[in-house]
Amino acid sequence: MSDAHIEKNKLLWNDLRNETNVAAAIRQIADLGEQATAESIRDREAIRKEMHMLREASKEEYRIVRKTLVGNGDPSHSVVARLERIEECLKDSKTNRDKFWWIVIPILLAQIVQFIMQLP
Repeated sequence: MSDAHIEKNKLLWNDLRNETNVAAAIRQIADLGEQATAESIRDREAIRKEMHMLREASKEEYRIVRKTLVGNGDPSHSVVARLERIEECLKDSKTNRDKFWWIVIPILLAQIVQFIMQLP
């Protein structure tokens, strides 16, 4: 609620407090109550509308994230499947690297031994 709106309500309540005619005071109370109720209903409707919009936006974001993670109806295109493929490639490359070293190290050792044997 804005400060101007609060000030307006304060002035209306002060006018009511200063009212000497009981019938006029009752009418003012009814008017203030009606106004407060109408404002409350408008505020709640605005909140409901905002919540609905946020809920719809959230649903759309969920759909996008789910599509990215699970794959647009094709599980092989999901992030999870891609990570699994990367993991498999890393395991394969580690295995290949190990094989490479098992081949290279004996060759290097043989070269070193041959070099040492040729020394006078």
